[in-house]
Amino acid sequence: MKTLIHATVCALLAGLITMPVLAKQAGKEEAGCLSAYHKVHEALAKDDLADAKKGATDLAIKAKAANNQTIAEHADALAKSDSLDAAREHFKAISDECIKMAANVEGQYVFNCPMVKADWLQTSKDEVENPYMGKKMLTCGQLKK
Repeated sequence: MKTLIHATVCALLAGLITMPVLAKQAGKEEAGCLSAYHKVHEALAKDDLADAKKGATDLAIKAKAANNQTIAEHADALAKSDSLDAAREHFKAISDECIKMAANVEGQYVFNCPMVKADWLQTSKDEVENPYMGKKMLTCGQLKK
C-alpha cells in the first residue's frame, strides 16, 4: 500500500498524472467586470475610441465593485485617452488582470497578438478579433487557451 501511494505521489509530482482543470462560473462582480471588459475589447477591435471610452467608464465602476484597483485605474485612464494607441496601452494592463480574473472561467478564451506581444480575452474561440490592431489586422493573433 505504501509503495502504491508513494508511486502515485511521485507520478503526480512528476506531472505524469494530471488533474483536469474544472471550468467555473464567474462570481457576480467578476461577471460584470468581464462583461464590461468585452465591450471595450469589441470597440477597440472596431477602432471605435468613443465606444471604448464609454465601455471603460463602465468597466472602472465594475472593477471597483470587484475590488480590482488595477483594472479600475487603467479603465479610468483608458476612458480619458485621446487616441486609440493610448487606449490600447491601457487595455494591455486591463487584459492582464482580466485574464487572471477569468482563469478557468468557462466561455473565456485567451488570445495573443504576436505583433504587439500582448494577450486579450474573447468569449468566442472561433474568430480572432484583435483589439490591438483593429481594422488594420483584425484577424492577427492566435488562441492560447
